[in-house]
Amino acid sequence: CGAAGIATNVASLPEVVEDGVSGILVEPNNAEALRLAIVELVENQERHRQMCLAARERVLAKFQWAGVVEACLKAYLR
Repeated sequence: CGAAGIATNVASLPEVVEDGVSGILVEPNNAEALRLAIVELVENQERHRQMCLAARERVLAKFQWAGVVEACLKAYLR
């Protein structure tokens, strides 16, 4: 969708959201960090726009179905 993400820094989310590039990662259970991330993207429209573009590029490069299937097949073959 070309949207910058704000996510917690857990599990596989850092693989999807590259902190400071395609979105912002915050520590889990940290409401203040989440608030600051939201404020950052609302108040800094140029940074938000750049992150949105980077997020779309990241998804197209890493998470299209053909690539996901190929990665899964490689993992199973190993």
